[in-house]
Amino acid sequence: LDTNYPYSNALLGSIFAYGDDNTKLVNHAHYTQIEWYLQDTWKASRRLTFDYGLRFYRVGDLNSARNTLGLFDTASYDPNKAGQLLYPGCSTAVTTTTCPTANKIAINPKTGATFPYVRQGTFDASSFSGFPWTGIKYYDTHFFNVAPIQLGPRVGFAWDVFGDGKTAMRGGYGITIGRNWNVDWIGALAAGQGPLMVPPNFLSPTSVYTSFQQLASSQAYYTPQNLIGGDPNDKPQRTYNWSFGIQREVPFGMIVDVSYVGNALKNGYGQMYDGNAVAPLTTWKPSGCANPIVVGGISSGCPQSSFVDPTTNPANPGYYSTNLIRNMVGYKSIGNIIDFTQSYTNNYNSLQAQLNRRRGKVQWNINYTFSRTIVFNNTNTQGTGALLQFVNQQLTKNVANRRHAINFNMGYDFPTVSQHFGSDLGKSVSKVVLDGWHLNGNGAVYAGTPYTVGCGAQGQPSQYWIGTPTNYLPFRCQMGSDIFLPSGTLPSKTEDPRLQIPLNAANFQLPAANSLGIGNTPPTLFYGPWMWNLDFSLAKMTKLTEKANLELRIETFNTLNHFNPSNPNTSLTWNFTTGAQTNAPFGTIQSAQVDPRRAVLSARIRF
Repeated sequence: LDTNYPYSNALLGSIFAYGDDNTKLVNHAHYTQIEWYLQDTWKASRRLTFDYGLRFYRVGDLNSARNTLGLFDTASYDPNKAGQLLYPGCSTAVTTTTCPTANKIAINPKTGATFPYVRQGTFDASSFSGFPWTGIKYYDTHFFNVAPIQLGPRVGFAWDVFGDGKTAMRGGYGITIGRNWNVDWIGALAAGQGPLMVPPNFLSPTSVYTSFQQLASSQAYYTPQNLIGGDPNDKPQRTYNWSFGIQREVPFGMIVDVSYVGNALKNGYGQMYDGNAVAPLTTWKPSGCANPIVVGGISSGCPQSSFVDPTTNPANPGYYSTNLIRNMVGYKSIGNIIDFTQSYTNNYNSLQAQLNRRRGKVQWNINYTFSRTIVFNNTNTQGTGALLQFVNQQLTKNVANRRHAINFNMGYDFPTVSQHFGSDLGKSVSKVVLDGWHLNGNGAVYAGTPYTVGCGAQGQPSQYWIGTPTNYLPFRCQMGSDIFLPSGTLPSKTEDPRLQIPLNAANFQLPAANSLGIGNTPPTLFYGPWMWNLDFSLAKMTKLTEKANLELRIETFNTLNHFNPSNPNTSLTWNFTTGAQTNAPFGTIQSAQVDPRRAVLSARIRF
């Protein structure tokens, strides 16, 4: 029914696919969390004080009133009860060209029954009784079990080191309990994979290749649905916090403070584990595939013939759609809640120092932080929705913060000048012109953000490197030892030399065919340019009446108009056939971290 032109399709009423949900889902999710605590302070001596306590958490389960929840249970899955999906096929043997459109069919590989080609990817209605899905367990409103009462101990101390009230030593440790799930999870997890959206409570049959005139009488078919699975014994996340510092009062009303501060997260909300993913090297293997597929034939072992779509060109074949290859038939993905809620972890360690002055007309503070944040996630993976269940999780370890940070802020109230004038006229004029001025400013100096060199390819054989359509692996370059170009050489001959980093593109190559696409380039290879910024605000307050004041203000952002370049473009893309690197901006800086200088004038009357 396709005219090959959208407007004429609309006029004729041609429909590619029409889906009609059987119900409107209403999320009634809620939870109740109760916390209580005991706290005490013990003054061990005039100079030493201890604070300690224990916080109790009852992390109530997430539930949905008046809803039935459905989750996948591996033990309940019976492949003999699952419906049979229809595969694409060709009614005639094809050896050199793509299967003609008129000869394309959909076929039940178990019975040999054939159907119109538009049915491929849907269930054969004769292969099941009732519904084609199996392995779903149902729960009335509640799925999670309430975790045992969680304990969050806290302890801290403060010590007047010399007994003069000018030097204080402080330290503390505490555990905070959190929860991984919010109320959106039940109804809307991962764009429609929540436990409300399971058959037969929720069905979304599809009519394919029909028309408005035939829609009412057209047959709707079931297709694979998203589903999640899990364990009801969800562990609440825990954050561990610790600190130790020394504070000293020094001359001129100043206080200096040096501290070590750290924290770590465990059992945190992480990425989903795809329990129905296709394992690497299933559809493609590196043996015989180090080079592109031979035109006019299929290299030995590349691809595996049992996964080739027979309707595609044998010279450069395609694979069956992902849902036809998964182990558990009828499901697009099955996430495991155990890993989904407990996979994420990170840790933070820092040296923090500050010097401030809090008295007088001039008040200011300057602080410095030297820190390191380590996260474990799949930031550098291709594909989303799953962790690296097929490789070492250490591959997800990465530095995620700027190492150095300096912040400065100040405030200054200008002296009252009118009090030095003897005449009434002088006082009046000076009050209007010279009194009521205030200056505020803040500045920041930050080290650069971490970055690395990324790789990509165009025109490589389908599923090259990974051999699976469900790719959750980090794709990384293979690098050598000559990271930078020789002195005086830059990546681009046309760009401003001041906006280039002398990265050597030839030092980075696509990973080997047998590497699963995981080269040796780390997720953090460099740190980008530093950032410098200074903002100021100058205000004039004038009293108009007893109840009204006029405020005139000028604010400047990036006052010194300092250029703060962003990280350079570090993406390498190769034409797999010719080997040419096609990303011309590589090594050049394309943007700034901070906008150019801006000034804002404002007038305000307060009454």
